[in-house]
Amino acid sequence: MSTVSPPLIVEPRGQARAAVIFLHGLGADGNDFADFPARLGLSGVRYLFPHAPVRAVTLNAGARMRAWFDIARLGPGSGIDTAGLEESVATVDALLRTVGERGVPVEKTILGGFSQGGAVALYAALTRGWPLAGVVALSTFLPAGLPRPSGARPVPVFLAHGHRDPVVDVRLGMATRDALLRSGHEVRWWTHEDGHAVDGDEIRAIAAWMAERFGADDGEERRGTL
Repeated sequence: MSTVSPPLIVEPRGQARAAVIFLHGLGADGNDFADFPARLGLSGVRYLFPHAPVRAVTLNAGARMRAWFDIARLGPGSGIDTAGLEESVATVDALLRTVGERGVPVEKTILGGFSQGGAVALYAALTRGWPLAGVVALSTFLPAGLPRPSGARPVPVFLAHGHRDPVVDVRLGMATRDALLRSGHEVRWWTHEDGHAVDGDEIRAIAAWMAERFGADDGEERRGTL
């Protein structure tokens, strides 16, 4: 298994009663969304921003960068590195256990990600059947081969995409939405006119959705390490 650096942690001012684990996109790291806690403005929430391991990425001519899995092209049936994807799911599983040991149950945890990180979040949530509070998947796609665990309850999903996304075409986001709905999942679909990015209105919509999922409200955060 690839070596994974300790995640960036942003703690709430008071006691954590909920948690968000958020995975960055291809070539970035956990610091890419470090401003999320302040922008979302939710209290009592512990945020974990893990860093993907560095690996060669076929899509980018074999260049080495932080990536949750190797990938040859985008979209369903895209030649995804299944072993790398499973390693990343194991990382998420370990983070969920750690969050639970520190007093926040999986039922009060939201798993999320942007682009490639969103693909991992969806794959992990839908194949492992954890009773998560929800999944936030932004500017992303659904990896192929997602068996629904027997007896697993539907997962609430906030799915967002930019109409002008030049990296992950919005049609992949729409196909992901439709596949989730067909499988019985509750989907909140959000679109914006930007490209491969998260805009301000989207942040406010995510904050409102998260508040619905675990009843958070305004507060301050402090940075730390796990």
